[in-house]
Amino acid sequence: MANVRLVRARRKRVRRNMAGTSDKPRLSVFRSNMYIYAQLIDDQNSKTLSAVSDKKLPKEGIAKRFDEYKNNVIPAMNYFKDKKDYTIYTINGEQSVEDVHKDIINKLGYRL
Repeated sequence: MANVRLVRARRKRVRRNMAGTSDKPRLSVFRSNMYIYAQLIDDQNSKTLSAVSDKKLPKEGIAKRFDEYKNNVIPAMNYFKDKKDYTIYTINGEQSVEDVHKDIINKLGYRL
C-alpha cells in the first residue's frame, strides 16, 4: 500500500506543474515489464486524444515496430525539434542498460 501512496503523491506533484491542452497535449508513457503504452492527454477536457501500445508486437515481429518508428516517431521528433517549448534529447541506445540510464539522467540534469 505504501507504494500506491508514493505513486499517487508523485502523480499529484507532477500534474500540479503540467497539464495538457488540446493544442499542447500531455504525453504519458508507461512501461511494464513486457509492453510500452503511450497516451496523448487533454487534461482540460479530461480526454485521451490518442493511445498506442506495443502489446500486439511480439506476434507481428520487430519489422512492424521498426516501420512504426520510421513512419511515426521520427517525423514527430522532427516536428517537435523545431518548437521552442520542447527539447529532444539523443541517447545512444546501443550501450549497456546502465550507460543508457546514466545518459538519460545526465541529459535531464539530475545528479547520480
